[in-house]
Amino acid sequence: MEAEEDASPSCSATAIQEDASTSRQPVVLCYGDSLTAGYTALTKYSGAFSPWAPYVSDALGVTVDHVGMCGWTAAQMYEGINSASNSDICENSHPGLRSLLVEKEYTHVLLMAGSNDLKRHAVNDIVEKLERLHAVCHTAGVRTLALGIPHSKSSTVRSSGRGERRLQVNQRLSAYAARSGGWCVYCAPGEERLVWEEGSMFFEADGLHLTRAGYARFARLLVRSGLRAFLLHHHPRFELSLPPAISTAELAWRRGMRGWM
Repeated sequence: MEAEEDASPSCSATAIQEDASTSRQPVVLCYGDSLTAGYTALTKYSGAFSPWAPYVSDALGVTVDHVGMCGWTAAQMYEGINSASNSDICENSHPGLRSLLVEKEYTHVLLMAGSNDLKRHAVNDIVEKLERLHAVCHTAGVRTLALGIPHSKSSTVRSSGRGERRLQVNQRLSAYAARSGGWCVYCAPGEERLVWEEGSMFFEADGLHLTRAGYARFARLLVRSGLRAFLLHHHPRFELSLPPAISTAELAWRRGMRGWM
């Protein structure tokens, strides 16, 4: 089974070849909702989370921080981008995305959001907010990995409409990444190998959140999808060879944005 997982990476970053001459060690932020926080069935009783970010950090040997806003939609994340302190439904507080990028010089952001939007928001609205979140990172000179909205019980069996919206959002995210000029890569590591089914050891009873084993599996699939190659390509030689869609002047402008944000 392990060999089978290796054989079919689902991240477009695998097209990038690793480069041992990388001059800057990646510093990564994973940003999203409760699926990034690592919420499990035990969290409401113990207050403990099982985030997948530490698994990625251990596997790749790089700094990987994480901020997960439990219960938040992509719309809320965008509205709170400049806040010094946002509180989620678990009463945990974190700075907004732009504030986090000012506090620490991240090279990459892994962004996974939108699951909480599927019930009440239209595809266009969800995609617009997700693209704006990515743009906040790009303006700060930070490349992003757009993680597709993962499978859940509600998008698989309860509502065909919700499932269709999930697929449409992910398709739009993939298209956004393709036209981003190298600033964004789309990845859906669990699309085929982390699918909800009755009695799955990887999903909690609510059908949305993963178990501790599920988050570990997600991290393993993500690492094997080409994440290392994606992270190792944040260095000056790569940035200067970006497609013509980003000019040298625009690139210099993006780099300088950190100074006044």
